[in-house]
Formats: sequence, C-alpha cells, structure tokens
Amino acid sequence: MRNLIIFLLFLGCAPGLKLSFDDDHIDNWYENRELLEEWKATLYVTRFDCLTVEQLCKLRELEIQGCEIGCHGFRHLNAVEYLKTHTIDEYILVEIIPAIQIMKLHGFEPESFAYPFGTRTPELDEMLKKYFKHIRPTDDVPIDFSTLEECLKSKKLHGHLINEKVKKILEEK
Repeated sequence: MRNLIIFLLFLGCAPGLKLSFDDDHIDNWYENRELLEEWKATLYVTRFDCLTVEQLCKLRELEIQGCEIGCHGFRHLNAVEYLKTHTIDEYILVEIIPAIQIMKLHGFEPESFAYPFGTRTPELDEMLKKYFKHIRPTDDVPIDFSTLEECLKSKKLHGHLINEKVKKILEEK
C-alpha cells in the first residue's frame, strides 16, 4: 500500500501506533481490507468530489469495519506553498470548507485532518483546530511537547513516512 504512515498517538496515558493511508487509493485500500480489519487505520481522503459511487460504497464498508475516514483536503494543496501567495482564511475557504462539505454530503464526518505533503505552519495548525479534533503533519518541523498534557491539548498527531530505507529495516526483522 502506498503512502503508509505510522505515527505515535497518545490516548490517555497509553502510547501506541496508528496506521494511516493518504490520498484517494480507495480500491487499493479495499483490496487490503482484511489487513485493515485487523489493524484499524485512518484513511485520509482527498478529492472526495471525484470519487465514484463504487468507491464511496467501499469507503463506507471500510468505515463500518472500523477505519476512520479523515480529511486530506479538497484539492490536495501544499499548504505552505499556497500560503506564500494567499491568506490562511483563503486556504480554509478553498481547501478545507469544500472538503468537509462534500464529505458530509456523502455521510462522512471527518474528525481528523492530514496535511497534503505534510507541510504546515503553527498558525494554520491553530486555525484547523476549529474544524478537526486531530491534525496530522508529516514534516520535519519539531513539535515540542514538554508534558503529555500539552500533547493531548495540542490535538496534533505527528507522522513519520515509511520510506524505502525504513521499509528494508522492517523487512529484515
């Protein structure tokens, strides 16, 4: 499966791993639903308005079996690049609001957001907290949590992309 991301998730006081998959590879996710049934994952979907009825039904089945359906933006815009020539409010109006609306129109209630390309700014993180319970970046900008309480309050889940080097290490074990 492409774009496998594992990130540390703090639930109460218990750390754990959470799997997530990005973009719009619904058919691929569905083909691997047995794995996803065993290992619950968040499926961050972009371009929701371009999905077929068949793909929407597959997503619904994956949700019923325990996967979370998260938001990955309306047009998969790179937030940092977009903000070089636009405001945060414009980003919200173009990338976030339409994504949430189309997901809700199809009966999905996104509680989590994963930045396309993992790029973000602290100001955008703050703004997105108004729309989502959890935000998942995958960039190299450090998130400093001095305490578990700060981590839980931040609503940020930090992701780490599994690249070929990490994949090889995992296969050797």
